Amino acid sequence: MKLILRTGLLAAMMLALVGTNPAHAIYGGSVGSGSKCLAGKAKCIVKLKSCMLGCYAKGGDQACLTKCRTGFLADPANGKGCMEKLDAKDVKGGGNCGGTLGDAAMVRSKVEAHVAELVATLNPANAAPGNKCLAGKNKCVTKYNACVLGIVAKALQAGGTIGDLSKCNAILTNSPKASCVQKLEDKGNCLTTGDQGDLKVMDDAFVNDILFAWLGGDKFKSRRCVSDTSVVCTGDGDCSGGPGDCQYFFGGPLPLSAGGVTTCLVNQWDGPLTGTFNQATGASAGTAKVLARVYNGITLPQPCPVCVGAAEIPNDGVKGGICNGGTRNGQACDSNGEASVPAYGFTSLDCPPLPGGQIAALSVDLTNTNDGTITKTLTAASPNCNGKPGSKCLCATCSLNQNVACMSDADCAAVSAGTCTNSAGEPRKPNSCLDDTTTVVDGSKCLATAGGEGLCPDSPVDQHCKIEMFRGCSNDSECPVPGDLCVTQQRPCFPGYDGNLGDSIKATGTHGAPHNHTGTATFGGVFCVAPTGSSAINTVSGLPGPARLALNGVSGENGTEAACPTEAYFLPTAKGGPLDAGWTGISHDSRIVSQGKVTLGVTTCTGSPGSCVCSYSGPIDN
Repeated sequence: MKLILRTGLLAAMMLALVGTNPAHAIYGGSVGSGSKCLAGKAKCIVKLKSCMLGCYAKGGDQACLTKCRTGFLADPANGKGCMEKLDAKDVKGGGNCGGTLGDAAMVRSKVEAHVAELVATLNPANAAPGNKCLAGKNKCVTKYNACVLGIVAKALQAGGTIGDLSKCNAILTNSPKASCVQKLEDKGNCLTTGDQGDLKVMDDAFVNDILFAWLGGDKFKSRRCVSDTSVVCTGDGDCSGGPGDCQYFFGGPLPLSAGGVTTCLVNQWDGPLTGTFNQATGASAGTAKVLARVYNGITLPQPCPVCVGAAEIPNDGVKGGICNGGTRNGQACDSNGEASVPAYGFTSLDCPPLPGGQIAALSVDLTNTNDGTITKTLTAASPNCNGKPGSKCLCATCSLNQNVACMSDADCAAVSAGTCTNSAGEPRKPNSCLDDTTTVVDGSKCLATAGGEGLCPDSPVDQHCKIEMFRGCSNDSECPVPGDLCVTQQRPCFPGYDGNLGDSIKATGTHGAPHNHTGTATFGGVFCVAPTGSSAINTVSGLPGPARLALNGVSGENGTEAACPTEAYFLPTAKGGPLDAGWTGISHDSRIVSQGKVTLGVTTCTGSPGSCVCSYSGPIDN
């Protein structure tokens, strides 16, 4: 339930996924013929991550964090960081860094984003430092990551495949005995419980993210034919569908399952991406539209066709996998993204869904920032809730076109689509919260919790697996992923959004200071989603309704000390962030994925190199 996007770029309604095989385990293919440089860089990552988690266990002291950063993945100004030293050996002829030469800033940004997510998971309320359980869990995660990357480093140095990780897995899995995390929770006084499975999934996705980058995974071709997204194009002449067939896409297909309903989304940029960014600070804001084609999913555990293969590397330009499902079932593919939900696997534009399964083509208008809060507020011009008379709702659709989402009559008038009064889809309400009248608390109002999230105080109450949230359950045995648990949760909702004038939905974006033209950010945006052609999906998701997206990633630009940049890019990190869609809450916290690189052209800049303030437009070919 957060919202995000990143520096120099924009972020889209439904982010790109990636995949690799086996589903959500550490990469299983060959890591090459051996590289001392990469083995050393893996060890650098262990040092940085361990150091940073230690700082956060003590309260996140900035001086402590700065020491970690400059000592291991340094600001290039001093050139003494762990990563830079390995690169320097390569330049002198004593290393074999290959295509990873000069990637210190990129790797550090990936580590920073990953650590931030771990910290948010372990300490969601940003509690005061000094909690022994929190400090202990930080050490458990560090121990697991050091174990995994230690074995990965050996494989990288010797070549071949990664060795047995069973000893590492035991650190975060209750097998054959209680895990490191479980022992701490058994002692009590923990800020969170039952999160060891989440921590392992996050860490594995991060390691995969780094490995895929090192093994050549940076050749995502986002310009494809709409008529067949497996075809890379440079113009309509490369496609069979005629004018307008060659378009840019945002990552691979996005699988979503909730409430027993499953969908697969293919997200195409609808017009140009425009915005500005500050080279020195990393602040950015932009606008864009996405055309989200919604397809009926295949199964709950596999909403989209997947690209499978034991040695498949996402976005390496090699079709080393095979499509499972969709129009190209059984044909070769290069995966584009890894889903954070283990069962979803790796998706690819090379493996499009069956065209007959399309149930909607939704236009989503995105405004985003990584430097502040976007707020959408209920006013007298907001549409009435046709599912809760007397209340105002943020979103409806236009009377002359139910596929156009709107927040006021003005939105519809701008596209000659009537007024914001269409009753298509599920009858609109602010939330699905139900009041228990025997208590003093008004259970119909969304209760704000930590991190801008919200829960219904009384009911509904849902029971589902914690990691694979699409699975309903009655006990832990019905959640097959190692470390997953069956949890009971009050229904999510948008806090402070209860149908009254002045109520609002907010999304906050953040960013870190760039290092060597690369940094991290969280882009936030709030938007409306129109109903689909499926009543089941509309009922579960609460469509039409509001949505917000959390998009984490790494962004950068190609400026130098002598010139302002000419290009910028955004690359979602291992777990892109959650998507909250609709008013029912059932489709909140849907995890989106990574590796859908977006490249933008810089149009104009003001200021001097190093502190340029630039405008961008795109996308352009990656």
